[in-house]
Amino acid sequence: MREAARLKGRFAIAYADAFAAQVAAEKGIPLITGDKELSLLEREGLIATLSQNMRDTIGKSLKPNLKVFFYLT
Repeated sequence: MREAARLKGRFAIAYADAFAAQVAAEKGIPLITGDKELSLLEREGLIATLSQNMRDTIGKSLKPNLKVFFYLT
């Protein structure tokens, strides 16, 4: 929780966004989102952002054992 608060303060993002980024980081898996507000976290290498079309395409083709944390907005 502390890391989420730190991310929120550092990047001026919503707490839910910071929490999602924290969970992904703790699990060691990428956070894939189309939320443009999180582009600052992407530039820091903390997450990857995708367009809605790309999210839909990837979501349909994910293998069950692939560890990726999706935070869809």
